Amino acid sequence: MAAKFDYKDRVTGKTIAAVKTTEIYKGSIAFICLQLTMLVAVMMFPNLVTGGIEKVETLNSDQIMEQLQMPGSEEPASDAPADAASDADSGKALDAAASPAEAKADDNDPMKAMLDAAAKDAAKKP
Repeated sequence: MAAKFDYKDRVTGKTIAAVKTTEIYKGSIAFICLQLTMLVAVMMFPNLVTGGIEKVETLNSDQIMEQLQMPGSEEPASDAPADAASDADSGKALDAAASPAEAKADDNDPMKAMLDAAAKDAAKKP
């Protein structure tokens, strides 16, 4: 918003001159030059923009499963014998030699639950 006509300021009592369009254009020249300078800098040195971008290491499913393994947990159900998969269907895929304390810990193990569910899904597929 710029005044089109001269006006008298109520506070100071002075006459304020109108703003011309040419004055607006002259004031914007510095900003246009700054934008052009940045455009040239980015074109000449693209590393200014892309320098902080790093290639992200991707994980395959085996690496993810390895990272999810908790200390003291059993091997994945896919490496277990076929009869363990049938036990997983009934929800009782516990090692026969496991003590009651270990059996209770296995019931609360989220990794074990996920592996049991995967074994159950694998058993359903033809």
